[in-house]
Amino acid sequence: MATRKPANTTPETVETAELVSAEGYTDTDLKGIETFEDALRLAAETYGVEAAADLIGDGFGLIKGDPAKRSLIGRPIAVMEWKFVPGDFGGEFVVARIVAPGDNGQALKYILTDGSTGICTQLKELTERYGKKGGMVVHSGLRESQYQFCTECGGAVSNDHLSVETTHHVAPKSTFYLDPTRKMLTS
Repeated sequence: MATRKPANTTPETVETAELVSAEGYTDTDLKGIETFEDALRLAAETYGVEAAADLIGDGFGLIKGDPAKRSLIGRPIAVMEWKFVPGDFGGEFVVARIVAPGDNGQALKYILTDGSTGICTQLKELTERYGKKGGMVVHSGLRESQYQFCTECGGAVSNDHLSVETTHHVAPKSTFYLDPTRKMLTS
């Protein structure tokens, strides 16, 4: 039986443990690992190394944050499919699998989540009106709408809000939408 330090501390040497011998490495190999690069090199020499994303799942990665969404502004996207799931705060949000073209023509595969009045509402209305749950091209990608959000009021406010409510805290926020305009083709 092993003894461990609590999870919130930096792990150090385990005092006692039943050791399971390594199958592909010698003790000398394992003791010689001093850097992350050492570990990758040893694993590659012994087993070959592949990215987890290539082995686990479907190759789609989660879009995280507004900067990542901004990279899709004006870039065509194929919305492969979407579904609605309950959110943590009572509402629902949409989970969409999208594909965008990379700079070299490769498929950039993403999972886009949104619970706003933007993309989520657009896809909800589309599903209710046409029964669609996938198979859509958005030629102009996303567009962004920026606004001021007041923490105390819990919503969007005008730019002069702080002149009236001097103790409130206002921060810039964004809502993203699917941009239904078609790009003009030029020769």
